[in-house]
Amino acid sequence: MLSCRLVCRGPGHVPTAMFAEVVLKILNLNSSQVSTNKEPSSMYKVLVLDRYTKDIIAPLLRVSDLRKHGVTLHLSIDTERQAIPDVPSIYLVQPSASNIERISADAAAGLYDVMHLNFTTTLPIRLMEQLAASMVKANAVQRVGKLFDQYLAFIALEPTLFSLNLPDSYVQLNDPSAADQQIEVRMRLHGGAW
Repeated sequence: MLSCRLVCRGPGHVPTAMFAEVVLKILNLNSSQVSTNKEPSSMYKVLVLDRYTKDIIAPLLRVSDLRKHGVTLHLSIDTERQAIPDVPSIYLVQPSASNIERISADAAAGLYDVMHLNFTTTLPIRLMEQLAASMVKANAVQRVGKLFDQYLAFIALEPTLFSLNLPDSYVQLNDPSAADQQIEVRMRLHGGAW
């Protein structure tokens, strides 16, 4: 796995704090006003994650932090889930064909009231078109509240340490014989975090 240490430029530039702030904004339905008070949110929400995004959230937030922001359930997109039709959902997933299929199936089944879709990297046009076509076909377009690319394709392990969570990436990116073009292709495959 590739891990990098960042040079912090004071308290306002601590990567884990910035990553946590982005995740909290997601939990607040991408509102520009992130609640900082100690009172729990009065709106209950369901958080749907894939395996990769569970690893992103785990070092940043505890279950009590999720609850404080109104997340009463956090579920895996890969499991069968019961319908909770009067509660909004927040999806934080990688932009993959299998996740798009699951999101479309959830919307068609009416599992949640409104779906706020957040992808860890840019959602490719072909997947956006697939999502749009399946929503129209299922007459479920009204279920999508918001759709965002969040650029969270890394895991903040410590205040100055993050990982791209790519197997063998350290060797591949630091190989003296690797051409710049090979390194750029590898980083693009990861969603262009650089």
